[in-house]
Formats: sequence, structure tokens, C-alpha cells
Amino acid sequence: MALLSVYPKEKVIVNKRRVLDVMPSQSIILFMTDRKSIIAPSVLAADFSDIGKALKLVESAGAEWVHLDVMDGCFVPPITFGAQMAAAIRSGTDLPLDTHLMTVNPGKHLEAFMKAGVDRFTFHIEAEIHAHRLIGEIHKSGAKAGIAIVPSTPVSLISELLGYIDQVL
Repeated sequence: MALLSVYPKEKVIVNKRRVLDVMPSQSIILFMTDRKSIIAPSVLAADFSDIGKALKLVESAGAEWVHLDVMDGCFVPPITFGAQMAAAIRSGTDLPLDTHLMTVNPGKHLEAFMKAGVDRFTFHIEAEIHAHRLIGEIHKSGAKAGIAIVPSTPVSLISELLGYIDQVL
């Protein structure tokens, strides 16, 4: 299940079966509704000087994934961390790493994060001209692919990609 905030009102086709009318600032459950919700705490809220302790806390709380908010300071401020930190996080947990690439040209970072052991990649449609190609590269690596959109982006921009991705953020 994925929670997607949408703006402005438009008709959204979900899996070519349903059409939804979506109002501004309305959050809807869109895509993956046949699956359960996943709790994926972000390490962005952790004390980076003791990331191991934060990971143990996340695991003991029953989280199923660990969410990595990767920000490059260009697509969104501020700069957070890169693949080296993701590798350190990978060494501290066996939970799947769900990486949200809030970067300009997200495909440029893919190989480094794959080597770091990331399991899922979500990139912003606004930052990637060749989304189909990047989704294919992600899947070819054995990872899951997702699309994120900013609230002002029309949902229709990703409607053709829904059959190729594993999650929407």
C-alpha cells in the first residue's frame, strides 16, 4: 500500500481498471492496495554518531524496512549522506534498505548505492527524464523500483509507469 498526496484535481487511472477523481491536497491510497502497509522508519531522524544504536531500536520496534532519505542539496536541501553511509547502515542491519533518492540525476547514484547493498530505490519523476530506463536498470540489478512525486506534480505524469514500479511515494 502506498500513500500518495496529489494536486490538483484530475482523473487518475489505477491499474487500467479504476478511475479516481482526486481533489487538491487530498491523500489517497493508490497502487499496491492489495498489499499490507510497511513501516519504514527513516534514519534521517537518527543520531548519525550512533547509527548502530538507532538501527537496533528500529529493529526491536518491529520495523520491516529502514528508509534512507538521500538528499543532494540541489534537488532538495540539505545534503544528507551518500553510498558510504548506506554501506555502513547495511553492515548494521539485515532489514531491507528503502532508499529515497531526492537528487538531481538519480541514475548517476544508482551503481554506488547498489554496491552499498540497497534493496529498494525510489526516485523523483521530476528529476529523471528517462524514467522507464532507470526503472529497468533498477530491476535488472535485482532491486525494487519506486517513483516519488512532489505534491505539485500531476499524478497523471506517472500513470503510464504504474505497471512497471513496485511502490509510489
